[in-house]
Amino acid sequence: MRRTSAKNRFTYATFSRAASNGRPIVYVRFIDMESGEIIATRSTGIEAEKTPKATEKAIKPKIAEFLAELNLDAIAKARDKAQAAGQADDERLADMPVYDFVNWFWSDDSYYITERKDAGRPLSQEYVETSKSYVRTTIKGFSDFRLTSLHDVHLSMIEAFVRKLRRAGKSRDVIKRNIDAIRTPINWAQSRGLVDSSFDFKAIVLPERINHERGILTEEEIGRIVALPYAKPWGEKAGKIRIGITPRPRLKGKETYKDPPLLDIRQKAAILLALFAGLRRGEIRGLRWGDIDLETKQIDVQHNFVRFDGDKAPKKDSTGVLPLSTEIETILGDLQTLRDKLGYNKPLDFVLPGSTREEAVSDVTLRRGWERALEAIGIDEKKRKTRNLVMHGARHSYATRLLDSGELSPAEVAKLTRHKDLSMLSRYGGHVQPETLEKGRKALSMKKGRKE
Repeated sequence: MRRTSAKNRFTYATFSRAASNGRPIVYVRFIDMESGEIIATRSTGIEAEKTPKATEKAIKPKIAEFLAELNLDAIAKARDKAQAAGQADDERLADMPVYDFVNWFWSDDSYYITERKDAGRPLSQEYVETSKSYVRTTIKGFSDFRLTSLHDVHLSMIEAFVRKLRRAGKSRDVIKRNIDAIRTPINWAQSRGLVDSSFDFKAIVLPERINHERGILTEEEIGRIVALPYAKPWGEKAGKIRIGITPRPRLKGKETYKDPPLLDIRQKAAILLALFAGLRRGEIRGLRWGDIDLETKQIDVQHNFVRFDGDKAPKKDSTGVLPLSTEIETILGDLQTLRDKLGYNKPLDFVLPGSTREEAVSDVTLRRGWERALEAIGIDEKKRKTRNLVMHGARHSYATRLLDSGELSPAEVAKLTRHKDLSMLSRYGGHVQPETLEKGRKALSMKKGRKE
């Protein structure tokens, strides 16, 4: 590479690069001698000569042309101004209290979130909103984060925050999510030199993982849920159809309701879709009429509707075709009545609609439906928590029943649960239904004719 001085504070340097035809083309870089940074690069379009002198002679007119066109002083000044503004902005961020910085980082004004969007790799809105919630609650409540500037944050402060959460009895998962809400912003700040102390979050010791296995329902309990009545989820006033069950009358004084509230048809259908098709909550919410084939009795899992982000593809590799059980097929008939009353007859309309055509049934509606169903069959809140009966556990019940049936191989069960890896299915093998235990007890009995 040959360097020749240009006027004022700039230098230019030439280099060659092979063109598509394989011949070397000469390029020119204009360099700021004060900073050593490249100000501009241009192609001369001229092939390199056999000797450097011949090349220099050939490109001199082109370099003179570039110097006449380019205002190198203006380019350098604009760059210096941008760098100064950036430096001032860096100083502003570094002087922020840790809490204020982390709160800004997860806001709509965040450079990181904006850059991800501009690069075509936006963050999941659910992830962003979850991080915001931890910032507004737990992280805000740690006084050191509000009293310490970002550039002074250090590992021992993060560890003190973790100890506080641990002493408050927070689970490993909650602690990890809080750390994640801090880790990404601080790593971003460290990469820009905004934090004086260099540390790695890997040094933070998390509590021991305690696996709370999701509970499953017995065959008898599932049967009782199937038999539960449900209410139509629409009201008709002045010729208008409105989704939503009419609330029960207010209680007076110490009055209590004799019976738990009825499920609406969407809540009942959601539970059956989890118990008899193994659908996840987002897949239940995202189910469209075009995904159901009543003639072949199949459900094609193609959609996933999640909080904040709306319609998304199902969990990786979780699409697939499932059999339509009799229990689901029966309730679909009544759902078609709801569909027809609302006029939601298009293939992309939700099977379980929300308050508008564009919205799926809400997470809250499904959660309340699950709790009401359990209460209605005699499982109160205390029993529900003791047995860890959450709605996703209905999918565990589905997988366990398939495995225990003896009718399908593990590979066939994996197809119906949409697990691509059989090892992922093995975690369901730990669930044993009471019916299976009873069969085992009888099989092991030495006295075959003994009365039980």
